[in-house]
Amino acid sequence: MQRFYQGQLDFFCAAYAVINAMTAMYGINLSQARALLASALADVSRHPVLWQATLYNETDFHWLADYMLFACNKSIAYPIRVSRPFAELHAIPETAANLAEAKPFIAPSSTSNNPDEIWSALENWLPDTPGQPKAGSARRVVLLRFHRYIRYANKPIVSHWSMMDCHHVGFFTLRDASKEENALYSIDRDMTVFDERQISEKFPVRIEPESLYFIERR
Repeated sequence: MQRFYQGQLDFFCAAYAVINAMTAMYGINLSQARALLASALADVSRHPVLWQATLYNETDFHWLADYMLFACNKSIAYPIRVSRPFAELHAIPETAANLAEAKPFIAPSSTSNNPDEIWSALENWLPDTPGQPKAGSARRVVLLRFHRYIRYANKPIVSHWSMMDCHHVGFFTLRDASKEENALYSIDRDMTVFDERQISEKFPVRIEPESLYFIERR
């Protein structure tokens, strides 16, 4: 009989990615993590359109990442600095605190970002280590959204939010919430692109440059 585990039937990966980022940097416990998730979902549920989108995966959730990161920082418990060097707005705007103003993210039709510049920024931001750091030990992390493609499919089979906390020899380690058998637990630089036009059998994974949140403790 097929059994489903908690989390397999929802689309809360953006929320989990933010919580895992706080876990990596501040070593938050189960109770604190539950409080962050409950608070975020309770706030979203007060906005029917956003709640519908969250339940049925009808949005990209950039607004939710903005909202949760902004709230974490304002809580005093998790002081952070956040920048998005490859997005139109490099900082999270103050309006992120108001879910009534949340709007779906519209990806640009093309990207002018230099792939080498993005990889270099990621490598310089994250520690180079063969093993994943312990919870609470990370000074810096990166939140991101990636897409996975298969041959002959025009749309991604998976669009997922996750969090990186280190890299080593061309692989970027994900501290991921997914338990799927085919889940990605690292990003291979040799198989990943940033421009949708470069997706191919050789490059089946794409990271949205606009979704790269560079986060550090302060």
